[in-house]
Amino acid sequence: MTHFIQQKPVNIQLYSKEDTGLLGNIYIGKVKNIVSNIQAAFIDIGDGVNCYYSLKESQQPFFVNEKKDNTMHINDEILVQVEREAIKQKAPCVTSKLSLTGKYMVLITNDHGINVSRKIAKSEHGRLKSWLTPMLEDSYGFIVRTNAAAADKEALMKEAMVLIQRYKHIYQIAKTRTCYSLIEEALNPCLSFLRDANDLQYDEIVTDDKKLHEEILNYFQQVEPDKMDTVRLYEDDLLALSKLYSLDTVINDTLKKQIWLKSGGFLVIEQTEACVVIDVNTGKYSGNKSKKDTLNKINQEAAIELAKQVRIRNLSGIILVDFINTEEEDTKELLNLLCRELRKDPVETRFIDMTALQIVEITRKKVRKSFTEQWTEFLGGRN
Repeated sequence: MTHFIQQKPVNIQLYSKEDTGLLGNIYIGKVKNIVSNIQAAFIDIGDGVNCYYSLKESQQPFFVNEKKDNTMHINDEILVQVEREAIKQKAPCVTSKLSLTGKYMVLITNDHGINVSRKIAKSEHGRLKSWLTPMLEDSYGFIVRTNAAAADKEALMKEAMVLIQRYKHIYQIAKTRTCYSLIEEALNPCLSFLRDANDLQYDEIVTDDKKLHEEILNYFQQVEPDKMDTVRLYEDDLLALSKLYSLDTVINDTLKKQIWLKSGGFLVIEQTEACVVIDVNTGKYSGNKSKKDTLNKINQEAAIELAKQVRIRNLSGIILVDFINTEEEDTKELLNLLCRELRKDPVETRFIDMTALQIVEITRKKVRKSFTEQWTEFLGGRN
């Protein structure tokens, strides 16, 4: 699945038709081990998949088995949701704090309150909170998503009711299911992307898969009938859809370590076990501007490009960037530009600081595997 803006790719994900992954699925898991010194437990969700569970972050588990107290013990059965896929050598992460996602909001269990996306103007927060406050209960809260900025009260209230009913249904049926049962399967990744996409993020949805085409139409018919006209089935037997959009080139560019900038400078992107390192180089720039202007231009191009590359490659964790050293005033302007570009990323991405050695520190939330890992697994599956 590839997402283009102005004919340029901004997101690319690989999904197998046979394996849609675990992320977002809700299971009844069994406690296999408790490691008190790291405040964690390991939960088996079936088929030998052991998941990391933070005891500190999930303090109110929903026990499916009968208990005399709320203390967790080995062999307890609890309701959990996969909040992060297995990444490299790290096991999947699960939590008792369930997140039920809609287009405009997320219902969070074991929470009470309403938080509003930082991308929504603060002047709108009070209005949005006032609509949802009457619907709150002690056992859950809401996170209002960026998409809600343009939604009316009726649409928000309708979705809130759907999420509340869904939450109650999950807890009700969990009481009647056996251990390792899949209580709720996450939405198809393609449909999940369409749900999360801002209304302005796509003009057309094109697929050459007839089954997926029907799934998308059925989804829109239920939640956004006015979007059905944006869905198109590609049926040209002479030119494959992947060739039409040059997806081979997109993939090759996404796997490259060196990315050239228009100015002649370039980025070097290295994924290590501990972090991602991005180095900015002057390259073969041969403009007529002064050295100061030259370095600033390369740095500014690099800031825009690296934000795009972090997103399309799905890089996560600690990201260290070595820009070309410039004067203090120019550095401040550069960091402001970088922060603006990072805010465009739908995944939580934060500028942390610039060190004494002028290394920029960024963090990006780990959710899915990087594109490089996805591609490696995809190739392995074809052997």
